[in-house]
Amino acid sequence: MSKFKELLQKNNIYSSSELYEFILHLEKKYNIINSFDHYNSLVNFSKNLDTPIHEWFKYREGFSGTLINELIDDSNITSEDMVVDPFVGSGTTLVSAVSKGYDAIGIDVNPMSVVISKVKSSTYSENEIQNAFNYLSIIKNSFDKCFCCLISKPDDLCDYVQDTFKTSANLSYKKRNEFNMKEIIETIKSIFTVNESVWCGEEDDESDEDLELEEELELDEELDDIKTQNDEKPLINMFGQEINEKTFAEMQLMFPGFGDEGMMPKPENEFNCILNKVLPNYNKKVHNIIDCDDKYLFDSFNSDGKTLHDIRLVIISFIFGCYNCKKDLNFAERMSLVLLNVSSSYMPKGNHNILNDAYLNWLAEMAIPYILLGTVYSYKKQFIKASYYFMLGLKTDAVTINMPYCDFIRYILNKLDNINTKESKYFGCGFDKEDPMGSITGNVLNARNSESIISEMEGINGEVVMVKFGKINLFGHLIRKESTSNSKKQMIDIYETYIIDKEFNLYKVNLFVNGYFTNGLSEAIKIANGFKLKDNCHKVLYYTIVK
Repeated sequence: MSKFKELLQKNNIYSSSELYEFILHLEKKYNIINSFDHYNSLVNFSKNLDTPIHEWFKYREGFSGTLINELIDDSNITSEDMVVDPFVGSGTTLVSAVSKGYDAIGIDVNPMSVVISKVKSSTYSENEIQNAFNYLSIIKNSFDKCFCCLISKPDDLCDYVQDTFKTSANLSYKKRNEFNMKEIIETIKSIFTVNESVWCGEEDDESDEDLELEEELELDEELDDIKTQNDEKPLINMFGQEINEKTFAEMQLMFPGFGDEGMMPKPENEFNCILNKVLPNYNKKVHNIIDCDDKYLFDSFNSDGKTLHDIRLVIISFIFGCYNCKKDLNFAERMSLVLLNVSSSYMPKGNHNILNDAYLNWLAEMAIPYILLGTVYSYKKQFIKASYYFMLGLKTDAVTINMPYCDFIRYILNKLDNINTKESKYFGCGFDKEDPMGSITGNVLNARNSESIISEMEGINGEVVMVKFGKINLFGHLIRKESTSNSKKQMIDIYETYIIDKEFNLYKVNLFVNGYFTNGLSEAIKIANGFKLKDNCHKVLYYTIVK
Protein backbone atom coordinates (compact mmCIF):
# COMPACT_ATOMS: atom_id res chain seq x y z
CA MET A 1 0.00 0.00 0.00
CA SER A 2 1.37 3.43 -0.96
CA LYS A 3 2.04 6.12 1.60
CA PHE A 4 -0.61 8.27 -0.09
CA LYS A 5 -3.22 5.53 0.30
CA GLU A 6 -2.19 5.00 3.93
CA LEU A 7 -2.60 8.72 4.56
CA LEU A 8 -6.10 8.73 3.09
CA GLN A 9 -7.25 5.79 5.19
CA LYS A 10 -5.54 6.92 8.39
CA ASN A 11 -7.09 10.39 8.37
CA ASN A 12 -10.38 9.39 6.73
CA ILE A 13 -10.02 12.42 4.48
CA TYR A 14 -12.50 11.29 1.84
CA SER A 15 -15.65 9.35 2.67
CA SER A 16 -16.76 8.96 -0.95
CA SER A 17 -15.54 5.64 -2.33
CA GLU A 18 -15.78 6.98 -5.88
CA LEU A 19 -13.52 9.91 -5.09
CA TYR A 20 -11.18 7.61 -3.19
CA GLU A 21 -10.79 5.31 -6.18
CA PHE A 22 -10.33 8.23 -8.55
CA ILE A 23 -7.46 9.62 -6.46
CA LEU A 24 -5.77 6.23 -6.45
CA HIS A 25 -6.18 6.15 -10.24
CA LEU A 26 -4.44 9.53 -10.52
CA GLU A 27 -1.66 8.32 -8.24
CA LYS A 28 -0.92 5.35 -10.53
CA LYS A 29 -1.27 7.39 -13.73
CA TYR A 30 1.13 10.14 -12.76
CA ASN A 31 3.52 8.10 -10.65
CA ILE A 32 3.19 10.26 -7.56
CA ILE A 33 6.22 9.85 -5.34
CA ASN A 34 7.15 11.15 -1.92
CA SER A 35 10.22 13.36 -2.28
CA PHE A 36 9.65 15.44 0.80
CA ASP A 37 13.15 15.07 2.17
CA HIS A 38 14.73 16.03 -1.16
CA TYR A 39 12.61 19.08 -2.00
CA ASN A 40 11.73 20.38 1.46
CA SER A 41 14.77 22.65 1.78
CA LEU A 42 14.12 24.21 -1.64
CA VAL A 43 10.54 25.34 -1.10
CA ASN A 44 11.08 28.55 0.88
CA PHE A 45 11.01 31.78 -1.14
CA SER A 46 13.92 33.20 0.87
CA LYS A 47 16.31 31.44 -1.51
CA ASN A 48 15.09 33.82 -4.24
CA LEU A 49 16.14 36.97 -2.38
CA ASP A 50 19.68 36.89 -3.75
CA THR A 51 18.82 35.49 -7.20
CA PRO A 52 18.58 37.78 -10.25
CA ILE A 53 15.04 38.46 -11.52
CA HIS A 54 13.50 36.25 -8.80
CA GLU A 55 14.47 38.90 -6.24
CA TRP A 56 12.56 41.68 -8.02
CA PHE A 57 9.47 41.14 -5.89
CA LYS A 58 9.34 39.55 -2.45
CA TYR A 59 6.41 37.15 -2.39
CA ARG A 60 5.84 35.56 0.98
CA GLU A 61 3.81 32.62 -0.34
CA GLY A 62 6.25 31.87 -3.20
CA PHE A 63 8.82 29.13 -3.55
CA SER A 64 12.38 29.16 -4.81
CA GLY A 65 13.51 29.07 -8.41
CA THR A 66 15.88 26.24 -7.51
CA LEU A 67 12.89 24.04 -6.65
CA ILE A 68 11.36 24.62 -10.09
CA ASN A 69 14.67 23.98 -11.81
CA GLU A 70 15.03 20.59 -10.11
CA LEU A 71 11.38 19.65 -10.71
CA ILE A 72 11.81 20.40 -14.40
CA ASP A 73 15.05 18.39 -14.55
CA ASP A 74 13.44 15.46 -12.73
CA SER A 75 10.32 15.45 -14.89
CA ASN A 76 12.08 14.46 -18.13
CA ILE A 77 9.95 16.83 -20.21
CA THR A 78 10.98 17.59 -23.79
CA SER A 79 11.51 20.89 -25.59
CA GLU A 80 8.11 20.45 -27.22
CA ASP A 81 6.34 20.32 -23.85
CA MET A 82 4.86 23.33 -22.12
CA VAL A 83 5.11 24.21 -18.42
CA VAL A 84 1.81 25.38 -16.88
CA ASP A 85 1.36 26.98 -13.44
CA PRO A 86 -2.36 27.47 -12.61
CA PHE A 87 -1.52 29.57 -9.53
CA VAL A 88 1.35 31.62 -10.86
CA GLY A 89 1.89 33.87 -7.82
CA SER A 90 5.08 35.87 -8.36
CA GLY A 91 6.03 34.03 -11.58
CA THR A 92 8.82 31.84 -10.20
CA THR A 93 7.73 28.90 -12.38
CA LEU A 94 7.63 31.03 -15.52
CA VAL A 95 11.05 32.59 -14.93
CA SER A 96 12.69 29.22 -14.30
CA ALA A 97 10.96 27.53 -17.24
CA VAL A 98 11.80 30.31 -19.70
CA SER A 99 15.41 30.40 -18.50
CA LYS A 100 15.65 26.69 -19.39
CA GLY A 101 14.20 27.25 -22.86
CA TYR A 102 10.66 25.97 -22.27
CA ASP A 103 7.42 27.68 -23.21
CA ALA A 104 5.38 28.46 -20.11
CA ILE A 105 1.90 29.69 -19.20
CA GLY A 106 0.87 31.16 -15.85
CA ILE A 107 -2.67 31.74 -14.58
CA ASP A 108 -3.80 33.67 -11.51
CA VAL A 109 -6.98 35.34 -10.31
CA ASN A 110 -4.94 38.06 -8.60
CA PRO A 111 -4.20 40.87 -11.11
CA MET A 112 -1.14 41.88 -9.09
CA SER A 113 0.32 38.41 -9.61
CA VAL A 114 -0.32 38.70 -13.34
CA VAL A 115 1.57 42.00 -13.51
CA ILE A 116 4.52 40.69 -11.45
CA SER A 117 4.77 37.54 -13.54
CA LYS A 118 4.63 39.42 -16.85
CA VAL A 119 7.37 41.82 -15.79
CA LYS A 120 9.65 39.05 -14.51
CA SER A 121 9.17 36.62 -17.39
CA SER A 122 9.40 39.12 -20.28
CA THR A 123 12.59 39.71 -22.24
CA TYR A 124 14.07 43.21 -22.53
CA SER A 125 16.56 44.80 -24.88
CA GLU A 126 19.52 46.77 -23.58
CA ASN A 127 17.87 50.02 -24.69
CA GLU A 128 14.63 49.18 -22.86
CA ILE A 129 16.54 48.48 -19.66
CA GLN A 130 18.46 51.74 -19.95
CA ASN A 131 15.24 53.68 -20.58
CA ALA A 132 13.69 52.07 -17.50
CA PHE A 133 16.62 53.25 -15.37
CA ASN A 134 16.23 56.75 -16.84
CA TYR A 135 12.50 56.83 -16.05
CA LEU A 136 13.08 55.61 -12.51
CA SER A 137 15.71 58.31 -12.04
CA ILE A 138 13.29 60.99 -13.23
CA ILE A 139 10.53 59.85 -10.88
CA LYS A 140 12.92 59.43 -7.94
CA ASN A 141 14.25 62.98 -8.37
CA SER A 142 10.69 64.28 -8.62
CA PHE A 143 9.71 62.41 -5.44
CA ASP A 144 12.70 63.89 -3.63
CA LYS A 145 11.67 67.43 -4.59
CA CYS A 146 8.04 66.79 -3.76
CA PHE A 147 8.29 65.11 -0.37
CA CYS A 148 10.96 67.39 1.04
CA CYS A 149 8.44 70.21 0.79
CA LEU A 150 5.15 68.52 1.68
CA ILE A 151 3.97 68.61 5.27
CA SER A 152 2.55 65.09 5.07
CA LYS A 153 2.25 62.39 2.44
CA PRO A 154 -1.36 62.00 1.28
CA ASP A 155 -2.71 58.47 1.56
CA ASP A 156 -3.90 58.33 -2.04
CA LEU A 157 -0.79 59.80 -3.72
CA CYS A 158 0.46 56.46 -5.05
CA ASP A 159 -3.02 55.62 -6.34
CA TYR A 160 -3.16 59.02 -8.00
CA VAL A 161 0.17 58.46 -9.77
CA GLN A 162 -0.92 55.06 -11.04
CA ASP A 163 -4.32 56.32 -12.18
CA THR A 164 -2.74 59.30 -13.93
CA PHE A 165 -0.31 56.99 -15.72
CA LYS A 166 -3.17 54.78 -16.90
CA THR A 167 -5.18 57.80 -18.05
CA SER A 168 -2.28 59.25 -19.99
CA ALA A 169 -1.58 55.93 -21.66
CA ASN A 170 -5.24 55.59 -22.58
CA LEU A 171 -5.42 59.07 -24.09
CA SER A 172 -2.17 58.52 -25.98
CA TYR A 173 -3.51 55.29 -27.45
CA LYS A 174 -6.81 56.86 -28.50
CA LYS A 175 -5.02 59.64 -30.38
CA ARG A 176 -2.51 57.52 -32.30
CA ASN A 177 -3.46 53.87 -31.76
CA GLU A 178 -0.08 53.52 -30.12
CA PHE A 179 1.49 54.28 -26.76
CA ASN A 180 3.64 57.41 -26.57
CA MET A 181 5.89 56.64 -23.61
CA LYS A 182 7.52 60.05 -23.69
CA GLU A 183 4.15 61.74 -23.24
CA ILE A 184 3.28 59.39 -20.40
CA ILE A 185 6.53 60.05 -18.56
CA GLU A 186 6.12 63.81 -18.98
CA THR A 187 2.68 63.53 -17.39
CA ILE A 188 4.01 61.61 -14.42
CA LYS A 189 6.85 64.11 -14.05
CA SER A 190 4.35 66.97 -13.99
CA ILE A 191 2.57 65.46 -11.00
CA PHE A 192 5.66 66.00 -8.86
CA THR A 193 7.48 68.89 -10.53
CA VAL A 194 4.68 71.32 -11.37
CA ASN A 195 5.18 74.67 -9.68
CA GLU A 196 8.63 73.65 -8.48
CA SER A 197 9.23 77.32 -7.77
CA VAL A 198 6.57 77.17 -5.04
CA TRP A 199 8.51 74.39 -3.26
CA CYS A 200 11.90 76.04 -3.65
CA GLY A 201 10.80 79.64 -2.98
CA GLU A 202 11.84 80.85 -6.44
CA GLU A 203 9.92 82.83 -9.02
CA ASP A 204 9.30 81.33 -12.44
CA ASP A 205 7.36 82.46 -15.48
CA GLU A 206 4.54 80.39 -16.88
CA SER A 207 5.99 77.77 -19.24
CA ASP A 208 4.88 76.99 -22.79
CA GLU A 209 3.63 73.61 -21.57
CA ASP A 210 1.39 75.31 -19.01
CA LEU A 211 -0.04 77.58 -21.72
CA GLU A 212 -0.71 74.63 -24.00
CA LEU A 213 -2.46 72.77 -21.20
CA GLU A 214 -4.55 75.85 -20.47
CA GLU A 215 -5.63 76.09 -24.11
CA GLU A 216 -6.41 72.38 -24.21
CA LEU A 217 -8.61 72.60 -21.14
CA GLU A 218 -10.38 75.64 -22.66
CA LEU A 219 -10.83 77.47 -19.39
CA ASP A 220 -12.60 80.76 -19.90
CA GLU A 221 -10.90 84.09 -19.19
CA GLU A 222 -12.73 84.60 -15.94
CA LEU A 223 -11.12 81.53 -14.38
CA ASP A 224 -7.71 82.47 -15.78
CA ASP A 225 -7.84 85.84 -14.02
CA ILE A 226 -8.81 84.45 -10.61
CA LYS A 227 -6.12 84.89 -7.97
CA THR A 228 -6.08 84.21 -4.28
CA GLN A 229 -7.83 87.04 -2.48
CA ASN A 230 -6.26 86.53 0.93
CA ASP A 231 -3.28 88.59 1.98
CA GLU A 232 -1.97 85.54 3.79
CA LYS A 233 0.26 82.93 2.18
CA PRO A 234 -1.83 80.97 -0.36
CA LEU A 235 -2.80 77.37 0.25
CA ILE A 236 -0.73 74.87 -1.70
CA ASN A 237 -2.07 71.46 -2.70
CA MET A 238 -0.21 68.15 -2.54
CA PHE A 239 1.16 68.66 -6.06
CA GLY A 240 2.71 72.05 -5.31
CA GLN A 241 -0.03 74.06 -7.02
CA GLU A 242 -1.71 77.10 -5.53
CA ILE A 243 -5.26 76.11 -4.57
CA ASN A 244 -7.87 78.27 -6.26
CA GLU A 245 -10.85 78.08 -8.62
CA LYS A 246 -8.63 77.73 -11.67
CA THR A 247 -6.47 74.82 -10.48
CA PHE A 248 -9.47 72.96 -9.04
CA ALA A 249 -11.36 73.35 -12.34
CA GLU A 250 -8.36 71.90 -14.17
CA MET A 251 -8.33 68.96 -11.77
CA GLN A 252 -12.06 68.32 -12.27
CA LEU A 253 -11.73 68.45 -16.05
CA MET A 254 -9.16 65.66 -15.86
CA PHE A 255 -10.72 63.68 -12.99
CA PRO A 256 -14.42 64.59 -12.56
CA GLY A 257 -16.09 63.75 -9.28
CA PHE A 258 -15.52 63.42 -5.55
CA GLY A 259 -12.82 60.76 -5.93
CA ASP A 260 -14.74 58.12 -3.97
CA GLU A 261 -15.07 55.96 -7.09
CA GLY A 262 -11.41 56.23 -8.06
CA MET A 263 -9.55 58.91 -9.96
CA MET A 264 -9.98 57.42 -13.41
CA PRO A 265 -12.47 59.31 -15.64
CA LYS A 266 -15.10 57.34 -17.51
CA PRO A 267 -14.85 56.96 -21.29
CA GLU A 268 -17.04 59.58 -22.96
CA ASN A 269 -19.34 57.01 -24.56
CA GLU A 270 -20.00 55.54 -21.09
CA PHE A 271 -20.70 59.01 -19.72
CA ASN A 272 -23.11 59.71 -22.60
CA CYS A 273 -25.10 56.63 -21.59
CA ILE A 274 -25.26 57.95 -18.01
CA LEU A 275 -26.30 61.39 -19.27
CA ASN A 276 -29.08 59.80 -21.31
CA LYS A 277 -30.34 57.92 -18.23
CA VAL A 278 -30.31 61.03 -16.03
CA LEU A 279 -31.70 63.48 -18.64
CA PRO A 280 -33.50 61.46 -21.35
CA ASN A 281 -34.82 64.60 -23.09
CA TYR A 282 -31.47 66.38 -23.13
CA ASN A 283 -29.39 66.80 -26.28
CA LYS A 284 -25.75 67.63 -25.56
CA LYS A 285 -25.21 69.16 -29.00
CA VAL A 286 -27.95 71.80 -28.69
CA HIS A 287 -28.05 72.06 -24.85
CA ASN A 288 -31.86 72.11 -24.77
CA ILE A 289 -32.28 72.79 -21.06
CA ILE A 290 -35.64 74.44 -21.82
CA ASP A 291 -36.99 70.88 -22.01
CA CYS A 292 -35.67 70.15 -18.50
CA ASP A 293 -37.80 72.13 -16.06
CA ASP A 294 -37.81 71.47 -12.31
CA LYS A 295 -40.72 69.00 -12.46
CA TYR A 296 -38.99 67.04 -15.21
CA LEU A 297 -35.78 66.97 -13.15
CA PHE A 298 -37.60 65.90 -9.98
CA ASP A 299 -39.39 63.04 -11.78
CA SER A 300 -36.21 61.97 -13.53
CA PHE A 301 -34.11 61.97 -10.35
CA ASN A 302 -36.87 60.08 -8.54
CA SER A 303 -37.20 57.33 -11.15
CA ASP A 304 -35.43 53.98 -11.35
CA GLY A 305 -32.51 53.11 -13.58
CA LYS A 306 -29.98 55.63 -12.33
CA THR A 307 -27.85 56.07 -9.22
CA LEU A 308 -27.09 59.06 -7.07
CA HIS A 309 -23.52 58.89 -8.37
CA ASP A 310 -24.84 59.10 -11.96
CA ILE A 311 -26.76 62.29 -11.15
CA ARG A 312 -23.77 63.74 -9.31
CA LEU A 313 -21.43 63.12 -12.25
CA VAL A 314 -23.82 64.81 -14.68
CA ILE A 315 -24.14 67.89 -12.45
CA ILE A 316 -20.36 68.14 -12.06
CA SER A 317 -20.03 67.95 -15.84
CA PHE A 318 -22.26 71.02 -16.22
CA ILE A 319 -20.27 72.88 -13.55
CA PHE A 320 -16.89 72.33 -15.22
CA GLY A 321 -17.73 71.40 -18.82
CA CYS A 322 -16.50 67.82 -18.48
CA TYR A 323 -17.06 65.24 -21.24
CA ASN A 324 -17.74 68.02 -23.79
CA CYS A 325 -20.83 69.17 -21.89
CA LYS A 326 -21.67 72.86 -22.04
CA LYS A 327 -20.59 74.65 -18.90
CA ASP A 328 -23.80 76.02 -17.33
CA LEU A 329 -23.67 77.04 -13.66
CA ASN A 330 -27.33 78.10 -13.60
CA PHE A 331 -28.49 74.71 -14.85
CA ALA A 332 -26.11 72.94 -12.44
CA GLU A 333 -27.52 75.04 -9.58
CA ARG A 334 -31.09 74.16 -10.54
CA MET A 335 -30.27 70.47 -10.82
CA SER A 336 -28.52 70.52 -7.42
CA LEU A 337 -31.47 72.24 -5.72
CA VAL A 338 -33.90 69.72 -7.22
CA LEU A 339 -31.65 66.87 -6.09
CA LEU A 340 -31.65 68.39 -2.59
CA ASN A 341 -35.46 68.39 -2.62
CA VAL A 342 -35.56 64.78 -3.82
CA SER A 343 -33.12 63.64 -1.13
CA SER A 344 -34.97 65.65 1.55
CA SER A 345 -38.20 63.85 0.66
CA TYR A 346 -36.66 60.57 1.78
CA MET A 347 -36.05 61.67 5.39
CA PRO A 348 -36.56 58.52 7.47
CA LYS A 349 -38.83 58.19 10.45
CA GLY A 350 -37.69 57.23 13.92
CA ASN A 351 -34.93 58.62 16.11
CA HIS A 352 -32.37 60.67 14.26
CA ASN A 353 -29.12 59.58 15.84
CA ILE A 354 -26.05 57.51 15.03
CA LEU A 355 -27.85 54.30 16.08
CA ASN A 356 -30.36 54.66 13.23
CA ASP A 357 -28.79 53.21 10.06
CA ALA A 358 -31.58 54.57 7.86
CA TYR A 359 -30.88 58.07 9.14
CA LEU A 360 -27.13 57.74 8.51
CA ASN A 361 -27.78 56.48 4.97
CA TRP A 362 -30.08 59.42 4.37
CA LEU A 363 -27.37 61.83 5.54
CA ALA A 364 -25.00 60.28 3.00
CA GLU A 365 -27.54 61.10 0.27
CA MET A 366 -28.02 64.65 1.56
CA ALA A 367 -24.28 65.28 1.59
CA ILE A 368 -24.04 65.03 -2.21
CA PRO A 369 -26.36 67.96 -3.15
CA TYR A 370 -24.84 70.00 -0.31
CA ILE A 371 -21.31 69.60 -1.73
CA LEU A 372 -22.56 70.19 -5.28
CA LEU A 373 -24.32 73.43 -4.27
CA GLY A 374 -21.20 74.56 -2.45
CA THR A 375 -19.23 73.97 -5.66
CA VAL A 376 -21.75 75.81 -7.86
CA TYR A 377 -21.85 78.86 -5.60
CA SER A 378 -18.05 78.90 -5.38
CA TYR A 379 -17.86 79.48 -9.13
CA LYS A 380 -20.74 81.95 -9.02
CA LYS A 381 -18.63 83.87 -6.47
CA GLN A 382 -21.38 83.60 -3.84
CA PHE A 383 -18.93 82.53 -1.17
CA ILE A 384 -21.24 82.75 1.85
CA LYS A 385 -23.73 80.41 0.18
CA ALA A 386 -20.90 78.16 -0.93
CA SER A 387 -19.49 77.97 2.60
CA TYR A 388 -22.94 77.31 4.06
CA TYR A 389 -23.57 74.28 1.85
CA PHE A 390 -20.01 72.96 2.02
CA MET A 391 -20.20 72.97 5.82
CA LEU A 392 -23.60 71.25 5.79
CA GLY A 393 -22.09 68.53 3.62
CA LEU A 394 -19.08 68.08 5.86
CA LYS A 395 -21.21 67.95 9.00
CA THR A 396 -23.17 64.97 7.74
CA ASP A 397 -20.01 62.98 8.56
CA ALA A 398 -21.12 60.80 5.65
CA VAL A 399 -19.38 62.21 2.59
CA THR A 400 -16.21 60.83 1.02
CA ILE A 401 -14.21 63.35 -1.00
CA ASN A 402 -10.62 63.22 -2.16
CA MET A 403 -7.81 65.49 -1.03
CA PRO A 404 -8.05 68.01 -3.93
CA TYR A 405 -11.75 68.53 -3.11
CA CYS A 406 -10.95 68.94 0.60
CA ASP A 407 -8.26 71.48 -0.28
CA PHE A 408 -10.70 73.46 -2.41
CA ILE A 409 -13.40 73.48 0.27
CA ARG A 410 -10.87 74.70 2.81
CA TYR A 411 -9.80 77.43 0.36
CA ILE A 412 -13.41 78.63 -0.10
CA LEU A 413 -14.12 78.60 3.65
CA ASN A 414 -11.04 80.76 4.21
CA LYS A 415 -12.62 83.45 2.03
CA LEU A 416 -15.02 84.25 4.89
CA ASP A 417 -12.12 86.00 6.60
CA ASN A 418 -12.30 88.74 3.92
CA ILE A 419 -16.08 89.21 3.92
CA ASN A 420 -17.78 91.84 6.08
CA THR A 421 -19.86 90.27 8.83
CA LYS A 422 -23.14 91.44 10.32
CA GLU A 423 -23.50 92.53 13.92
CA SER A 424 -24.15 89.51 16.10
CA LYS A 425 -27.80 88.87 16.93
CA TYR A 426 -27.06 86.13 19.46
CA PHE A 427 -27.41 86.63 23.22
CA GLY A 428 -27.75 84.58 26.38
CA CYS A 429 -25.96 81.37 27.31
CA GLY A 430 -22.68 80.95 25.48
CA PHE A 431 -22.59 84.56 24.30
CA ASP A 432 -22.05 86.10 27.74
CA LYS A 433 -19.18 85.41 30.12
CA GLU A 434 -21.62 85.46 33.04
CA ASP A 435 -23.56 82.61 31.44
CA PRO A 436 -21.00 80.41 29.68
CA MET A 437 -21.71 77.25 27.73
CA GLY A 438 -19.70 74.10 28.36
CA SER A 439 -19.33 71.83 31.36
CA ILE A 440 -21.38 72.30 34.52
CA THR A 441 -19.33 70.44 37.11
CA GLY A 442 -15.94 69.65 35.58
CA ASN A 443 -12.61 70.58 37.13
CA VAL A 444 -10.09 69.37 34.50
CA LEU A 445 -9.17 71.79 31.71
CA ASN A 446 -9.81 70.17 28.32
CA ALA A 447 -9.73 72.62 25.43
CA ARG A 448 -10.31 69.85 22.89
CA ASN A 449 -13.68 69.05 24.46
CA SER A 450 -14.71 72.69 24.18
CA GLU A 451 -13.69 72.85 20.52
CA SER A 452 -15.46 69.60 19.63
CA ILE A 453 -18.71 70.78 21.25
CA ILE A 454 -18.59 74.05 19.27
CA SER A 455 -17.91 72.08 16.09
CA GLU A 456 -20.91 69.80 16.72
CA MET A 457 -23.41 72.60 17.37
CA GLU A 458 -26.16 73.61 14.96
CA GLY A 459 -28.82 76.31 15.17
CA ILE A 460 -32.41 75.37 15.95
CA ASN A 461 -33.44 77.69 13.10
CA GLY A 462 -31.03 76.27 10.54
CA GLU A 463 -27.90 78.23 11.45
CA VAL A 464 -24.57 76.58 10.63
CA VAL A 465 -21.54 76.98 12.90
CA MET A 466 -18.65 77.33 10.47
CA VAL A 467 -16.13 74.90 11.93
CA LYS A 468 -15.57 71.21 11.38
CA PHE A 469 -12.65 69.04 12.48
CA GLY A 470 -11.39 66.74 9.73
CA LYS A 471 -9.12 63.74 10.18
CA ILE A 472 -6.05 65.92 9.68
CA ASN A 473 -6.97 69.60 9.42
CA LEU A 474 -9.62 72.05 10.50
CA PHE A 475 -12.31 73.22 8.09
CA GLY A 476 -13.60 76.73 8.68
CA HIS A 477 -12.78 79.18 11.43
CA LEU A 478 -12.27 78.62 15.17
CA ILE A 479 -9.80 80.60 17.27
CA ARG A 480 -9.29 80.46 21.01
CA LYS A 481 -8.71 84.17 21.53
CA GLU A 482 -8.14 84.53 25.24
CA SER A 483 -9.37 83.63 28.70
CA THR A 484 -11.29 85.77 31.15
CA SER A 485 -13.15 85.41 34.44
CA ASN A 486 -16.66 86.25 35.52
CA SER A 487 -18.26 87.37 38.75
CA LYS A 488 -18.42 83.74 39.90
CA LYS A 489 -14.61 83.59 39.56
CA GLN A 490 -14.90 81.03 36.78
CA MET A 491 -12.13 80.89 34.20
CA ILE A 492 -13.82 81.26 30.83
CA ASP A 493 -12.28 80.66 27.39
CA ILE A 494 -13.33 82.92 24.53
CA TYR A 495 -13.61 81.30 21.09
CA GLU A 496 -14.18 83.16 17.84
CA THR A 497 -16.06 81.54 14.95
CA TYR A 498 -18.56 82.32 12.18
CA ILE A 499 -22.26 81.54 12.00
CA ILE A 500 -24.31 81.59 8.77
CA ASP A 501 -28.12 81.60 9.05
CA LYS A 502 -30.66 80.26 6.53
CA GLU A 503 -30.87 83.68 4.85
CA PHE A 504 -27.11 83.47 4.27
CA ASN A 505 -26.21 86.25 6.69
CA LEU A 506 -22.66 85.94 8.02
CA TYR A 507 -21.94 86.66 11.68
CA LYS A 508 -18.68 86.65 13.58
CA VAL A 509 -19.37 85.62 17.18
CA ASN A 510 -17.51 85.13 20.43
CA LEU A 511 -18.47 82.04 22.38
CA PHE A 512 -17.79 81.97 26.12
CA VAL A 513 -17.00 78.43 27.25
CA ASN A 514 -16.27 76.80 30.58
CA GLY A 515 -13.59 74.38 29.40
CA TYR A 516 -13.26 72.44 32.65
CA PHE A 517 -14.66 68.93 32.21
CA THR A 518 -14.82 65.74 34.27
CA ASN A 519 -12.66 62.75 33.43
CA GLY A 520 -15.69 60.57 32.71
CA LEU A 521 -17.40 59.82 29.42
CA SER A 522 -20.73 61.30 30.48
CA GLU A 523 -21.01 65.00 31.09
CA ALA A 524 -23.59 67.61 32.01
CA ILE A 525 -23.16 70.59 29.67
CA LYS A 526 -24.88 73.76 28.58
CA ILE A 527 -25.19 74.64 24.87
CA ALA A 528 -25.27 78.17 23.46
CA ASN A 529 -28.70 79.78 23.43
CA GLY A 530 -30.57 78.96 20.20
CA PHE A 531 -28.32 76.01 19.38
CA LYS A 532 -28.15 72.26 20.03
CA LEU A 533 -25.85 69.34 19.35
CA LYS A 534 -26.50 68.02 15.84
CA ASP A 535 -28.46 64.78 15.71
CA ASN A 536 -25.64 62.68 14.28
CA CYS A 537 -23.24 63.73 17.05
CA HIS A 538 -22.19 60.80 19.23
CA LYS A 539 -22.10 63.10 22.27
CA VAL A 540 -25.91 63.22 22.15
CA LEU A 541 -25.94 59.68 23.49
CA TYR A 542 -24.02 60.32 26.71
CA TYR A 543 -24.07 64.08 27.36
CA THR A 544 -26.84 65.57 29.46
CA ILE A 545 -27.91 68.95 28.09
CA VAL A 546 -28.83 71.39 30.85
CA LYS A 547 -31.10 74.29 29.98
